[in-house]
Amino acid sequence: MFLGPSYTGLYTTANNMVGAVTALTDSVINVFRSRLAHVYGLGGEVKNLLRDYVGATVFVTSLLSASAIAASPALPLIGIVAGDYVKAIPYGVALISLSTASSL
Repeated sequence: MFLGPSYTGLYTTANNMVGAVTALTDSVINVFRSRLAHVYGLGGEVKNLLRDYVGATVFVTSLLSASAIAASPALPLIGIVAGDYVKAIPYGVALISLSTASSL
């Protein structure tokens, strides 16, 4: 139960919706950094690794974002978002749509 002002609750709800989608990015970055350090230390080709990373990140983030946006109308129906916080869904969708760019 949230007892604060409704605009704060709307922001928190939208922010949590975005966090559910973009949380994967930190894990991918951790794996990528260690792989990049390994390839660089061996004198390997870093340019190809960067290209592969960007392509994979954009694909995965786009897929997760599209899935979350498609599922967002069902959130009130299954009880994940209720009451006045249903108003936060469009804001969450707008922020999620930017998550592909923010993952880079």
